[in-house]
Amino acid sequence: MIRGIRLLSLTLTICWISQGLDAQTEPREGIERRTPEIHAITGADVITEPGEIIKSATILIEDGVITAVGTDVQVPANARTWD
Repeated sequence: MIRGIRLLSLTLTICWISQGLDAQTEPREGIERRTPEIHAITGADVITEPGEIIKSATILIEDGVITAVGTDVQVPANARTWD
């Protein structure tokens, strides 16, 4: 019985809190930045596995994801370069 009362209390609390939240039903106005963020880390020593190192490598990161690693990686012109 106490368990049921606690569950009911929790449910009512969640419903009460969610009443004050407004759902976004209209698209956002204005221009938003949607250009991909590209970063290039150059001159890095990359350890691919124990005992194996790539010296002076370039690491290319696009939108937070590593897309290329190596010594022959082409850095795009719009990339922010980190040495």
